[in-house]
Amino acid sequence: MHRFGSLVWAPSDFSMLTALAAGPAAPPRASSSGLVEPVLFDALRSLSVSLGGLLGGLAPPSRFPSDADVDSPPPDSEEEDAAAASAAAAAASAAAASAADGDADDGADAALAAHLEAAGPVAVGAASATVDALGAIRVAPLTPRVADDGESPGELAAQWREVPDTRAGVALDAARLSALREGFEAGGANRFAQNALRTSHAIGVARSADARLDHAYTHVVGTPPLVPAMREDAQPERSWIVAAHRAVEYALAARLNVTRGAELSVGYTFFWAAFEKANAFLELAIRTRRQPLTSYAMRRVYEEGLPEGGSWSLYQQVHLKYGAVPATAYVDTVGAASGDLLQLLDWELRRFALELRTAGERGGDDGALRGRKAKMLSHVYSLLAVHLGPPPATFTWKFAALDGSAVRVSGQTPLGFARDVVRFGVEERVVLAHDPRRAAFALFTPSNHSVANLAGVRAVHMNVPIELLERLVATSIALGRHVVVAADATQQASFGTCTLNTGLYAVGELLDAPLEMSKADRLATHDSRPTHTLVLTGVDFADDDGDGAPEPAKFRAENVRGAGAELLAMSAAWFRAYVYSAVVDVELLAPALLERFTNPETAVHELPPWDALSRFYWTR
Repeated sequence: MHRFGSLVWAPSDFSMLTALAAGPAAPPRASSSGLVEPVLFDALRSLSVSLGGLLGGLAPPSRFPSDADVDSPPPDSEEEDAAAASAAAAAASAAAASAADGDADDGADAALAAHLEAAGPVAVGAASATVDALGAIRVAPLTPRVADDGESPGELAAQWREVPDTRAGVALDAARLSALREGFEAGGANRFAQNALRTSHAIGVARSADARLDHAYTHVVGTPPLVPAMREDAQPERSWIVAAHRAVEYALAARLNVTRGAELSVGYTFFWAAFEKANAFLELAIRTRRQPLTSYAMRRVYEEGLPEGGSWSLYQQVHLKYGAVPATAYVDTVGAASGDLLQLLDWELRRFALELRTAGERGGDDGALRGRKAKMLSHVYSLLAVHLGPPPATFTWKFAALDGSAVRVSGQTPLGFARDVVRFGVEERVVLAHDPRRAAFALFTPSNHSVANLAGVRAVHMNVPIELLERLVATSIALGRHVVVAADATQQASFGTCTLNTGLYAVGELLDAPLEMSKADRLATHDSRPTHTLVLTGVDFADDDGDGAPEPAKFRAENVRGAGAELLAMSAAWFRAYVYSAVVDVELLAPALLERFTNPETAVHELPPWDALSRFYWTR
């Protein structure tokens, strides 16, 4: 089993993780009434009488949500309900008495008149009264999600019980709307902004020419021709593999003086990554089979299905378990380039998961369910092989050397090629992240309700201050190593000018609206999350003023996602604001940090699956 934190940690290796193999206890089942309280049935029963019994026969359910499921009614709702019930009872009694006298028509009219007189506002306007009655309906909470990240089930249930009353807000009446229009027209800057946006996009108008960066760097990794050509991948779900391959390919080319032929197959790694994720998804279905599909955690699992993208941790698992092959040994097919494969996988895996849950409800134990899972995985393998082709067992590697010679290496296996030829040492690298909301130097792992944790292993990263992360990345590049990072490349990014820089778009100034938020606030509100995997290959250090080590001013980033590969200039300020994780060699870590990774007594905290930072396990 590997030693370092971002690698495969079997739960049996750490006593703190043994409980993670079992799913949490099932939450209380919802009541048979669905999600509606008794007041709805009282209101509908009253309306039924007022409509001449058209809704007659509607009875309240046998059991309503208990006090543990919902809050108690407002103080005045019980009196209102009692009054409505009394009015309904009086109307029903009057109708019954009239019918007994043999005058059914007169009895119905008398009952309706009695009800309208008792109901008050309903007699004035039935429509408005109906709206008021339905507005008073209080909906029972959804099934509380699984307690996580230090929260108790009671706290989580309380979050769901609070149903805000939208009528309590300020009404957008005609007077207020008129005041808003007058305020807009009174602002002279609004008129200029409106004229500008009639013919241009807001992003184009707000772009600052001063925020563009040059592409001069003090350190660049590699020198031609020992630099494999940049590759783009039109499939965003595979770009994370291309980015990780870049770091491995350059090391291979530099070590063996390869000028052509060092490129690794993206499709091969994608095949086994998808297969491992499918196995993890079905294993998760087995572990959580007793949790209702209506629970928050289960809804997230089945809504997401098989997640697109991946992470360095997943790349490590695949590289160590399945090895690698050259791009010429496993060529992409048209089926690999289509979007059908992942959609078909999602359909198949959801159906398989339901079969496993059903078999579990009928008494199937873990052994029986995993036997079923093995047969399901054979279907998954066939689906992948039909689209991508079966992975090769052996192959011949051909490459061009620096001296111009052509070299052939026959009889290679994927594992042997990765171990004996590539020799990159993916297990000697760890993932460091920056989340200002959480404690520095603490270890985190994806939720137990996440496919990011492959069957039997755990992915772990350490949270560090952004200054340390920036310094380690700059040092790695200066030492001649590619660095893979996860960042939010949707913010303050211009791919047309190849610039990533804070202040690139002054949209807030254009619209006279403060849009700036701290990194912690952007994460907390899901305004930002890791979206792209980038490869940093250059750094430009600012002039040393003699006060200490020079500070990085900007980085060079390779963008391998989309229709064309690009070299982007990334300012240090943008790095601190929008980079969330980086892959770093363990030899650059201080002994104290390395000890935290390797010490089995170090606590590992589980990230909630809905947390924005948990998304860097699925960047694209």
